[in-house]
Amino acid sequence: MSSSMSVARMWRPLVQVAALFALLQVAVTPVDGAWRAGARPGTETIIRRVAVFGKDERSAVPDRLASLKGQIGLLFNNKARTVCTAFCIAPDLIATAAHCIFRAHDSLAPSLADYWFTTEISAEATYSRIAGSQSSSAEQSVMAGATRLRVKPPIDASSDWAAIRLADPVCRSGALAITALSAEELQTASAEQRIYQVAYHRDYKEWELAYSPACEVRDEFSGLSRATVDKDFAHAEGLVLHKCDTGEASSGSPLLMEAPGGPFVVGINVGTYVQSKVLLQDGQVTQRSKPRTLANTGISATAFAGPIETFRRSVVATASSDIAEFQTRLRRLNLYAGPPDGTFGELTRAAIQAYERSLGLPETGMPTADLARRLLNAPPLPERKPIGLTGALLAPPVGPE
Repeated sequence: MSSSMSVARMWRPLVQVAALFALLQVAVTPVDGAWRAGARPGTETIIRRVAVFGKDERSAVPDRLASLKGQIGLLFNNKARTVCTAFCIAPDLIATAAHCIFRAHDSLAPSLADYWFTTEISAEATYSRIAGSQSSSAEQSVMAGATRLRVKPPIDASSDWAAIRLADPVCRSGALAITALSAEELQTASAEQRIYQVAYHRDYKEWELAYSPACEVRDEFSGLSRATVDKDFAHAEGLVLHKCDTGEASSGSPLLMEAPGGPFVVGINVGTYVQSKVLLQDGQVTQRSKPRTLANTGISATAFAGPIETFRRSVVATASSDIAEFQTRLRRLNLYAGPPDGTFGELTRAAIQAYERSLGLPETGMPTADLARRLLNAPPLPERKPIGLTGALLAPPVGPE
Protein backbone atom coordinates (compact mmCIF):
# COMPACT_ATOMS: atom_id res chain seq x y z
CA MET A 1 0.00 0.00 0.00
CA SER A 2 1.38 3.38 -0.96
CA SER A 3 2.17 6.01 1.63
CA SER A 4 -0.30 8.38 -0.01
CA MET A 5 -3.05 5.78 0.35
CA SER A 6 -2.12 5.31 4.02
CA VAL A 7 -2.42 9.02 4.68
CA ALA A 8 -5.73 9.17 2.85
CA ARG A 9 -7.13 6.38 4.94
CA MET A 10 -6.08 8.16 8.12
CA TRP A 11 -8.42 11.05 7.25
CA ARG A 12 -11.53 9.92 8.97
CA PRO A 13 -14.49 12.29 8.64
CA LEU A 14 -14.98 12.38 12.37
CA VAL A 15 -17.33 15.27 12.86
CA GLN A 16 -17.00 16.96 16.22
CA VAL A 17 -20.25 18.77 16.80
CA ALA A 18 -20.97 20.72 19.93
CA ALA A 19 -22.83 23.76 21.10
CA LEU A 20 -20.42 26.68 21.20
CA PHE A 21 -21.91 28.58 24.11
CA ALA A 22 -21.50 32.31 23.78
CA LEU A 23 -20.79 32.76 27.47
CA LEU A 24 -18.76 35.92 27.95
CA GLN A 25 -15.88 35.60 30.38
CA VAL A 26 -14.07 38.87 30.88
CA ALA A 27 -12.44 40.96 33.54
CA VAL A 28 -14.79 43.13 35.52
CA THR A 29 -14.41 46.54 37.08
CA PRO A 30 -14.35 46.67 40.89
CA VAL A 31 -16.35 49.41 42.53
CA ASP A 32 -14.71 51.18 45.48
CA GLY A 33 -12.28 48.28 45.70
CA ALA A 34 -15.03 45.74 46.40
CA TRP A 35 -16.97 43.22 44.35
CA ARG A 36 -20.61 44.20 44.57
CA ALA A 37 -23.65 45.06 42.50
CA GLY A 38 -22.86 47.96 40.26
CA ALA A 39 -19.52 46.55 39.13
CA ARG A 40 -19.84 46.80 35.39
CA PRO A 41 -18.63 43.89 33.30
CA GLY A 42 -15.40 45.02 31.68
CA THR A 43 -13.95 44.54 28.23
CA GLU A 44 -10.86 42.98 26.70
CA THR A 45 -8.81 44.13 23.74
CA ILE A 46 -9.46 40.98 21.66
CA ILE A 47 -13.09 40.69 20.61
CA ARG A 48 -14.16 38.20 17.95
CA ARG A 49 -17.41 37.69 16.11
CA VAL A 50 -19.00 34.43 17.15
CA ALA A 51 -21.84 33.66 14.78
CA VAL A 52 -22.71 36.31 12.24
CA PHE A 53 -24.03 34.74 9.05
CA GLY A 54 -23.24 36.69 5.90
CA LYS A 55 -23.97 40.39 6.26
CA ASP A 56 -24.09 41.59 9.85
CA GLU A 57 -27.70 42.72 10.28
CA ARG A 58 -27.57 43.56 13.98
CA SER A 59 -28.85 47.00 14.87
CA ALA A 60 -30.16 49.04 17.76
CA VAL A 61 -33.52 47.97 19.18
CA PRO A 62 -36.22 49.77 17.12
CA ASP A 63 -38.53 52.23 18.84
CA ARG A 64 -41.56 49.96 18.47
CA LEU A 65 -39.75 47.43 20.71
CA ALA A 66 -38.43 49.95 23.24
CA SER A 67 -40.17 48.15 26.13
CA LEU A 68 -37.77 45.22 25.67
CA LYS A 69 -35.00 47.36 27.13
CA GLY A 70 -36.63 46.96 30.53
CA GLN A 71 -37.47 43.30 30.03
CA ILE A 72 -34.11 41.93 28.88
CA GLY A 73 -31.04 42.31 31.06
CA LEU A 74 -27.62 41.08 32.08
CA LEU A 75 -26.96 38.17 34.45
CA PHE A 76 -23.38 38.42 35.63
CA ASN A 77 -20.97 37.07 38.21
CA ASN A 78 -18.05 39.36 39.01
CA LYS A 79 -16.03 36.68 40.78
CA ALA A 80 -16.50 34.07 38.07
CA ARG A 81 -16.11 36.79 35.41
CA THR A 82 -19.11 35.64 33.38
CA VAL A 83 -21.87 37.55 31.64
CA CYS A 84 -25.02 36.29 29.92
CA THR A 85 -28.31 37.69 28.72
CA ALA A 86 -31.50 36.90 30.68
CA PHE A 87 -35.09 38.06 30.32
CA CYS A 88 -37.99 38.83 32.66
CA ILE A 89 -40.91 36.40 32.90
CA ALA A 90 -42.37 37.82 36.13
CA PRO A 91 -41.50 40.78 38.40
CA ASP A 92 -39.06 38.59 40.34
CA LEU A 93 -38.40 35.78 37.84
CA ILE A 94 -35.99 35.58 34.91
CA ALA A 95 -35.07 32.94 32.34
CA THR A 96 -31.69 32.25 30.76
CA ALA A 97 -29.40 29.39 29.68
CA ALA A 98 -28.51 26.84 32.37
CA HIS A 99 -24.81 27.00 31.51
CA CYS A 100 -24.87 30.67 32.52
CA ILE A 101 -25.34 29.44 36.11
CA PHE A 102 -23.79 25.97 36.16
CA ARG A 103 -20.38 25.01 34.77
CA ALA A 104 -19.13 21.87 33.01
CA HIS A 105 -19.00 18.62 34.99
CA ASP A 106 -15.23 18.85 35.45
CA SER A 107 -15.22 22.29 37.05
CA LEU A 108 -16.74 23.80 40.13
CA ALA A 109 -19.92 25.79 39.64
CA PRO A 110 -19.69 29.40 40.84
CA SER A 111 -21.49 30.33 44.02
CA LEU A 112 -25.10 31.30 43.32
CA ALA A 113 -24.72 34.07 45.89
CA ASP A 114 -22.31 35.87 43.53
CA TYR A 115 -24.79 36.35 40.68
CA TRP A 116 -26.55 39.64 39.97
CA PHE A 117 -29.21 40.67 37.47
CA THR A 118 -30.10 44.07 36.11
CA THR A 119 -32.00 45.44 33.13
CA GLU A 120 -29.72 48.48 32.97
CA ILE A 121 -25.99 48.93 33.40
CA SER A 122 -25.50 52.26 35.14
CA ALA A 123 -24.62 53.69 38.52
CA GLU A 124 -28.32 54.33 39.21
CA ALA A 125 -29.52 50.91 38.08
CA THR A 126 -31.30 48.47 40.37
CA TYR A 127 -29.55 45.14 40.82
CA SER A 128 -30.83 41.95 42.43
CA ARG A 129 -29.23 38.80 43.72
CA ILE A 130 -30.79 35.36 43.43
CA ALA A 131 -33.42 34.79 46.12
CA GLY A 132 -32.02 32.93 49.10
CA SER A 133 -28.45 34.06 48.47
CA GLN A 134 -28.13 35.41 51.99
CA SER A 135 -29.82 32.45 53.68
CA SER A 136 -28.08 29.53 51.97
CA SER A 137 -31.22 28.56 50.04
CA ALA A 138 -30.38 29.97 46.60
CA GLU A 139 -30.35 26.45 45.10
CA GLN A 140 -34.12 26.28 45.57
CA SER A 141 -34.47 29.50 43.57
CA VAL A 142 -32.94 28.07 40.40
CA MET A 143 -34.86 25.60 38.27
CA ALA A 144 -32.86 24.17 35.40
CA GLY A 145 -33.32 21.61 32.68
CA ALA A 146 -29.73 20.51 33.39
CA THR A 147 -27.14 21.30 36.04
CA ARG A 148 -24.31 19.16 34.66
CA LEU A 149 -22.76 19.54 31.23
CA ARG A 150 -22.06 16.69 28.84
CA VAL A 151 -18.74 16.66 27.02
CA LYS A 152 -19.55 14.42 24.04
CA PRO A 153 -22.52 13.74 21.76
CA PRO A 154 -25.32 13.03 22.13
CA ILE A 155 -25.43 16.58 23.48
CA ASP A 156 -28.48 17.43 25.56
CA ALA A 157 -28.54 21.09 24.57
CA SER A 158 -32.34 21.14 24.69
CA SER A 159 -31.99 20.98 28.50
CA ASP A 160 -29.83 24.10 28.67
CA TRP A 161 -32.49 26.39 30.15
CA ALA A 162 -33.03 27.85 33.59
CA ALA A 163 -35.54 29.96 35.50
CA ILE A 164 -34.25 32.03 38.42
CA ARG A 165 -36.22 33.65 41.22
CA LEU A 166 -34.74 36.99 42.26
CA ALA A 167 -34.48 38.44 45.74
CA ASP A 168 -36.05 41.69 44.51
CA PRO A 169 -38.76 42.41 41.89
CA VAL A 170 -36.48 44.39 39.57
CA CYS A 171 -38.44 43.51 36.40
CA ARG A 172 -40.60 46.60 36.68
CA SER A 173 -41.13 47.10 32.94
CA GLY A 174 -43.24 43.99 32.61
CA ALA A 175 -42.66 40.36 31.75
CA LEU A 176 -42.34 38.52 28.47
CA ALA A 177 -44.91 35.82 27.78
CA ILE A 178 -43.73 32.36 26.73
CA THR A 179 -45.58 30.46 24.01
CA ALA A 180 -44.75 26.93 22.90
CA LEU A 181 -44.96 26.54 19.11
CA SER A 182 -44.39 23.45 16.98
CA ALA A 183 -41.37 23.23 14.69
CA GLU A 184 -43.67 23.75 11.71
CA GLU A 185 -45.19 26.88 13.27
CA LEU A 186 -41.74 28.31 13.99
CA GLN A 187 -40.57 27.72 10.44
CA THR A 188 -43.73 29.30 9.04
CA ALA A 189 -43.25 32.37 11.24
CA SER A 190 -39.61 32.52 10.14
CA ALA A 191 -40.64 32.45 6.48
CA GLU A 192 -42.96 35.38 7.27
CA GLN A 193 -39.97 37.20 8.89
CA ARG A 194 -41.64 37.29 12.30
CA ILE A 195 -38.84 35.65 14.32
CA TYR A 196 -36.09 37.84 15.78
CA GLN A 197 -33.66 38.00 18.68
CA VAL A 198 -32.71 40.71 21.15
CA ALA A 199 -29.59 40.25 23.27
CA TYR A 200 -26.37 41.73 24.58
CA HIS A 201 -23.41 41.00 22.29
CA ARG A 202 -19.87 41.66 23.39
CA ASP A 203 -18.76 42.65 19.89
CA TYR A 204 -21.73 44.91 19.11
CA LYS A 205 -21.73 47.89 21.47
CA GLU A 206 -20.70 48.23 25.08
CA TRP A 207 -23.60 46.68 26.99
CA GLU A 208 -26.32 47.90 24.64
CA LEU A 209 -29.02 45.57 23.40
CA ALA A 210 -28.70 44.39 19.80
CA TYR A 211 -31.62 43.53 17.55
CA SER A 212 -31.25 40.65 15.06
CA PRO A 213 -34.21 40.80 12.67
CA ALA A 214 -35.86 38.22 10.42
CA CYS A 215 -34.04 35.19 11.81
CA GLU A 216 -33.99 32.11 9.63
CA VAL A 217 -35.30 29.01 11.43
CA ARG A 218 -35.12 25.66 9.65
CA ASP A 219 -34.78 21.93 10.26
CA GLU A 220 -31.88 21.74 7.82
CA PHE A 221 -29.27 24.18 6.55
CA SER A 222 -26.67 23.86 3.81
CA GLY A 223 -24.26 21.13 4.89
CA LEU A 224 -26.40 20.18 7.85
CA SER A 225 -29.08 17.49 7.61
CA ARG A 226 -31.70 16.62 10.19
CA ALA A 227 -30.21 13.13 10.39
CA THR A 228 -26.91 14.65 11.53
CA VAL A 229 -28.67 16.78 14.13
CA ASP A 230 -30.60 13.78 15.47
CA LYS A 231 -27.34 11.86 15.78
CA ASP A 232 -25.39 14.61 17.51
CA PHE A 233 -28.05 15.84 19.93
CA ALA A 234 -30.24 14.07 22.45
CA HIS A 235 -33.89 15.18 22.36
CA ALA A 236 -33.20 17.09 19.15
CA GLU A 237 -36.91 17.78 18.83
CA GLY A 238 -36.43 20.43 21.50
CA LEU A 239 -33.81 22.32 19.47
CA VAL A 240 -34.32 25.39 17.32
CA LEU A 241 -31.65 25.76 14.64
CA HIS A 242 -31.49 29.41 13.65
CA LYS A 243 -29.33 32.00 11.98
CA CYS A 244 -29.92 35.06 14.10
CA ASP A 245 -26.66 37.05 14.18
CA THR A 246 -25.24 36.60 17.67
CA GLY A 247 -22.18 37.39 19.73
CA GLU A 248 -20.60 36.53 23.05
CA ALA A 249 -22.91 37.22 26.03
CA SER A 250 -26.01 36.34 23.97
CA SER A 251 -26.44 32.99 25.72
CA GLY A 252 -29.80 32.99 27.48
CA SER A 253 -31.36 35.60 25.22
CA PRO A 254 -34.93 35.20 23.98
CA LEU A 255 -35.95 34.18 20.50
CA LEU A 256 -39.02 36.32 19.93
CA MET A 257 -42.01 36.23 17.62
CA GLU A 258 -43.80 39.30 16.34
CA ALA A 259 -47.50 39.37 17.26
CA PRO A 260 -50.29 42.02 17.27
CA GLY A 261 -50.32 42.16 21.06
CA GLY A 262 -46.56 42.45 21.33
CA PRO A 263 -43.68 39.98 21.11
CA PHE A 264 -43.61 36.68 22.96
CA VAL A 265 -40.81 34.19 23.65
CA VAL A 266 -40.65 31.08 21.48
CA GLY A 267 -37.15 29.92 22.44
CA ILE A 268 -33.86 30.62 24.21
CA ASN A 269 -30.55 31.06 22.40
CA VAL A 270 -27.81 28.88 23.91
CA GLY A 271 -24.88 28.50 21.53
CA THR A 272 -23.35 27.83 18.15
CA TYR A 273 -23.25 24.54 16.24
CA VAL A 274 -19.92 23.82 14.52
CA GLN A 275 -18.40 20.95 12.58
CA SER A 276 -14.74 20.03 12.43
CA LYS A 277 -12.81 17.25 10.70
CA VAL A 278 -9.71 15.80 12.34
CA LEU A 279 -6.83 13.65 11.14
CA LEU A 280 -6.47 10.56 13.31
CA GLN A 281 -3.34 8.42 13.64
CA ASP A 282 -3.31 5.53 16.07
CA GLY A 283 -6.43 6.93 17.64
CA GLN A 284 -4.83 10.31 18.31
CA VAL A 285 -5.76 13.65 16.75
CA THR A 286 -2.78 14.88 14.73
CA GLN A 287 -4.45 17.59 12.68
CA ARG A 288 -7.67 19.52 12.96
CA SER A 289 -9.44 21.42 10.23
CA LYS A 290 -10.86 24.86 10.84
CA PRO A 291 -14.32 24.48 12.42
CA ARG A 292 -17.23 25.46 10.22
CA THR A 293 -20.14 27.30 11.79
CA LEU A 294 -23.40 25.76 10.59
CA ALA A 295 -26.10 27.42 12.66
CA ASN A 296 -26.92 28.72 16.09
CA THR A 297 -28.70 26.51 18.59
CA GLY A 298 -31.72 27.54 20.57
CA ILE A 299 -34.19 25.70 22.76
CA SER A 300 -37.84 25.57 21.76
CA ALA A 301 -40.32 26.85 24.34
CA THR A 302 -41.95 23.41 24.11
CA ALA A 303 -39.05 22.18 26.28
CA PHE A 304 -39.41 24.70 29.12
CA ALA A 305 -42.80 26.47 29.01
CA GLY A 306 -44.57 23.89 31.22
CA PRO A 307 -41.94 23.60 33.97
CA ILE A 308 -41.42 27.36 34.10
CA GLU A 309 -45.15 28.02 34.47
CA THR A 310 -45.32 25.47 37.31
CA PHE A 311 -42.32 27.09 38.99
CA ARG A 312 -43.82 30.55 38.59
CA ARG A 313 -46.98 29.53 40.46
CA SER A 314 -45.31 27.36 43.10
CA VAL A 315 -44.30 27.92 46.69
CA VAL A 316 -40.87 26.36 47.12
CA ALA A 317 -39.55 24.99 50.40
CA THR A 318 -36.43 26.72 51.66
CA ALA A 319 -36.06 25.52 55.28
CA SER A 320 -33.53 22.76 55.87
CA SER A 321 -36.07 20.75 57.87
CA ASP A 322 -38.51 20.81 54.93
CA ILE A 323 -35.81 19.64 52.51
CA ALA A 324 -34.87 16.82 54.89
CA GLU A 325 -38.52 15.73 54.96
CA PHE A 326 -38.57 15.68 51.15
CA GLN A 327 -35.43 13.55 51.14
CA THR A 328 -36.86 11.12 53.69
CA ARG A 329 -40.06 10.63 51.68
CA LEU A 330 -38.14 10.22 48.44
CA ARG A 331 -35.90 7.62 50.09
CA ARG A 332 -38.99 5.59 50.99
CA LEU A 333 -39.84 5.54 47.29
CA ASN A 334 -36.29 4.48 46.35
CA LEU A 335 -35.83 7.70 44.44
CA TYR A 336 -33.16 9.31 46.62
CA ALA A 337 -29.88 7.63 47.56
CA GLY A 338 -28.36 10.36 49.71
CA PRO A 339 -28.72 11.20 53.40
CA PRO A 340 -31.67 13.29 54.67
CA ASP A 341 -29.33 16.15 55.49
CA GLY A 342 -31.62 19.03 54.56
CA THR A 343 -29.27 20.24 51.82
CA PHE A 344 -30.84 20.78 48.42
CA GLY A 345 -28.48 19.58 45.70
CA GLU A 346 -28.26 17.61 42.49
CA LEU A 347 -29.31 14.27 44.01
CA THR A 348 -32.42 15.77 45.55
CA ARG A 349 -33.23 17.67 42.36
CA ALA A 350 -32.86 14.48 40.26
CA ALA A 351 -35.03 12.48 42.68
CA ILE A 352 -37.81 15.07 42.54
CA GLN A 353 -37.67 15.08 38.75
CA ALA A 354 -37.98 11.29 38.73
CA TYR A 355 -41.04 11.49 41.00
CA GLU A 356 -42.63 14.19 38.83
CA ARG A 357 -41.92 12.05 35.77
CA SER A 358 -43.67 9.08 37.38
CA LEU A 359 -46.78 11.24 37.85
CA GLY A 360 -46.67 12.75 34.36
CA LEU A 361 -46.04 16.23 35.77
CA PRO A 362 -43.75 18.93 34.32
CA GLU A 363 -40.25 18.13 35.57
CA THR A 364 -39.18 21.06 37.72
CA GLY A 365 -36.95 19.28 40.22
CA MET A 366 -38.18 21.80 42.78
CA PRO A 367 -39.35 21.00 46.35
CA THR A 368 -42.75 22.66 46.00
CA ALA A 369 -45.61 22.68 48.50
CA ASP A 370 -47.83 20.84 46.02
CA LEU A 371 -45.27 18.07 45.65
CA ALA A 372 -44.91 17.80 49.42
CA ARG A 373 -48.64 17.13 49.70
CA ARG A 374 -48.44 14.47 47.00
CA LEU A 375 -45.49 12.78 48.70
CA LEU A 376 -47.26 12.67 52.06
CA ASN A 377 -49.53 9.82 50.98
CA ALA A 378 -47.60 8.58 47.96
CA PRO A 379 -48.07 4.86 47.26
CA PRO A 380 -44.91 2.78 46.83
CA LEU A 381 -43.37 2.81 43.38
CA PRO A 382 -42.15 -0.37 41.68
CA GLU A 383 -38.91 -1.51 43.30
CA ARG A 384 -35.91 0.13 41.69
CA LYS A 385 -32.39 1.33 42.39
CA PRO A 386 -32.19 4.79 43.96
CA ILE A 387 -31.47 7.66 41.61
CA GLY A 388 -27.80 8.61 41.30
CA LEU A 389 -25.98 11.09 39.14
CA THR A 390 -24.99 9.84 35.72
CA GLY A 391 -22.65 12.75 35.17
CA ALA A 392 -23.73 14.32 31.97
CA LEU A 393 -26.45 16.31 30.42
CA LEU A 394 -24.91 18.98 28.23
CA ALA A 395 -21.86 19.70 26.16
CA PRO A 396 -19.39 22.28 27.48
CA PRO A 397 -18.09 25.13 25.38
CA VAL A 398 -16.23 23.74 22.34
CA GLY A 399 -15.07 25.86 19.48
CA PRO A 400 -12.21 27.05 17.31
CA GLU A 401 -8.84 26.56 18.91
